[in-house]
Amino acid sequence: MTSVIFTWPTVHIYQIPPPTGKGMRTAQLIQPSIFQGSLRLIRQLDPLHLDVRIEVPVAQGESPTADRELFASCPYINPNAIERAGDSGRYFQLRVVHEKRVAYLAMGFDEREPAFDFQVALADFDKLKRAEVARVEDVQPVQCEQAPLQSFAETGEIPLLAPPPARPASAFEDDFGDFQ
Repeated sequence: MTSVIFTWPTVHIYQIPPPTGKGMRTAQLIQPSIFQGSLRLIRQLDPLHLDVRIEVPVAQGESPTADRELFASCPYINPNAIERAGDSGRYFQLRVVHEKRVAYLAMGFDEREPAFDFQVALADFDKLKRAEVARVEDVQPVQCEQAPLQSFAETGEIPLLAPPPARPASAFEDDFGDFQ
């Protein structure tokens, strides 16, 4: 079952240099934007998967019902697939994958509100994925080694729990001295 969990009609796509590991900054964006399209987050439940799709209308016009063609797809495998810019809440670095080839693009929103909603949708999916992983781990049987069971007839002994060894008297003293 698939469902669209977030849409936004206008996002700007920018070319950026390959990531350096220090995070993206808006100063790295190569102006002007190379593309303007719409954004959809599509969640699939079995298996649990999220796809971030940047699309362009097939027909001229910005009708919300217009057919759309895929421009880029970013599988949201882990939180590193999409990173927020270090100096702005409106820009994100996307790891776009196409036929085992990887490219990095920057995506920007015109306003902060849709960028925040986008982050919340990603965080909700992360939470759902963690719950799914925990559920799967709980279902897995735990393998334990058990000692072979021996009956009284085999050993002729009855195991008894022995009391703990007596502690020396100094162990009962406390830091406050003897109160009598």
